[in-house]
Amino acid sequence: MRSSEKFIIRKQTSHRRTLGRVLILAALWLFVAFVIVVNLGFIFHVYSDTLVSFYLLMNLDYKLYGIVVGTIVVVSLLIWAYSAWRLRKLRGKQA
Repeated sequence: MRSSEKFIIRKQTSHRRTLGRVLILAALWLFVAFVIVVNLGFIFHVYSDTLVSFYLLMNLDYKLYGIVVGTIVVVSLLIWAYSAWRLRKLRGKQA
């Protein structure tokens, strides 16, 4: 029997665990979006008591804002590159 004819058995992740991962990831992205919105508010001089409170609570500055945006871009590019490489590798095995 050739190796391509053997079955591969993979463990399925439970729906509860998948939902937990999705919720954690969504919460992290919501926090990142919140930090960006607070910073953009200060960049464009949109002030309110709540916005100032959040800004002081997080102790943000323009340098940190650049680091957060840069990190998001780098992580997004790394995920895209790995996904493209992995997809190409998987399609190569099918041929």
